[in-house]
Amino acid sequence: MLYKNPGLTRILSLWYYFKCIEFLKGKAFGFLKQFAPSDEVSLLRYRIGLIMFSHKAKIAKG
Repeated sequence: MLYKNPGLTRILSLWYYFKCIEFLKGKAFGFLKQFAPSDEVSLLRYRIGLIMFSHKAKIAKG
């Protein structure tokens, strides 16, 4: 069914891609949080850096 409907295939692959990015972003933030200082400002900087990184990845992916 999917190979006959390229629009549905594209939607499902985009959904899967964004779920993977979400999962990896959560993993990366958890990993960085181990090494980050405990104050809120530095955690906010890490979070902003991850958001910028994922945004650049989306732009590069197209």
